[in-house]
Amino acid sequence: MLQRIKSKLYTALLCSGSFYFKDRLSKVIYYHDIHSSEEDKYSEMSTPIALFIQHLNIIKSMGFEVVREITAPANQIQINFDDGFRGLFEHKELLISHNVFPTLFMITSQVGEPNYLTWAELMVLDEKGFNIQSHTHLHKDLNTLNEEQLFCELSISKQLLESNLQNEITEICFPKGLFNDLVLEVCAKVGYKKWYCSIPGNDQDYFEYKELKFRNLVQFAIPLDFRNIILGGLQIFKSRYSKQHYGKK
Repeated sequence: MLQRIKSKLYTALLCSGSFYFKDRLSKVIYYHDIHSSEEDKYSEMSTPIALFIQHLNIIKSMGFEVVREITAPANQIQINFDDGFRGLFEHKELLISHNVFPTLFMITSQVGEPNYLTWAELMVLDEKGFNIQSHTHLHKDLNTLNEEQLFCELSISKQLLESNLQNEITEICFPKGLFNDLVLEVCAKVGYKKWYCSIPGNDQDYFEYKELKFRNLVQFAIPLDFRNIILGGLQIFKSRYSKQHYGKK
């Protein structure tokens, strides 16, 4: 009963947010994995394929376009997947058939571990047009690390991906969305050009650094909630998420 009340309240707040902001600005949305059945589910954060396809159909019906990388201020949706679970590889042809070439943020210490992608699979996804980028090496809370520790955590991941994929790695996603000013400074020093957090918003939104990108979590969103998120509904929670995820030095 309590969960049902919370769900209805969440939907009502998203409706209010989308009505207030009512924008068609380009956005990054993100998931963790996709699965067709409980037997091939590699993470509790995984999204059923049926729901994922519903999301794609809603994007299309609303006049938005799914793109590999946002290039316009409005009407584009970029899709991210975090962590690097194996469902993405097993269902790669489904994604390609829907013209979806997501950005995959990989935890490099997990490559080849149970439930996670291998280097060979990452290379196949890279060749097919998926955008493989960094989710750090050990997936630690970056706010707890000093400058030397941060440099190691961020640079090891970058170096491993570059040496195995033979591509320059310029994007990073913060574990659990947590970051502070020192994290951003080290990201710049290591050579990352785009820094993705988990604070909801639009692609053109600014924090204090133009490299910082906002994202909208949609992995379990029912169709009504998803429509409202695409129209900016999650921005009603932006202040709350900012306080939770951003820690000053």
